[in-house]
Amino acid sequence: MTRPTARRLLHFAPELAVLHVLDAALRMAHAALHAEHPTLAGFVSPDEPPALARARRLAHDLVVLRRRAGRYRADVTDAIEPSLPPEDDLPF
Repeated sequence: MTRPTARRLLHFAPELAVLHVLDAALRMAHAALHAEHPTLAGFVSPDEPPALARARRLAHDLVVLRRRAGRYRADVTDAIEPSLPPEDDLPF
């Protein structure tokens, strides 16, 4: 079965539009944190500044939220696919 088009999918699950925007914002926030704190990708130091420790936790939370939103998006798509009407009325 082919995946529904974005327009048809959004008709049946409009919240996916907001999740799409949220995903872009989360990616940008993650990139901005890494730009501001290049050492986020490195090992945790016991004497790192509090702002770096919070940035590390926030970067992790952004990844988790993106993953959860992605799973929700996949579940919604899978759930509504069988109920979508045909895209056209052609008999073939």
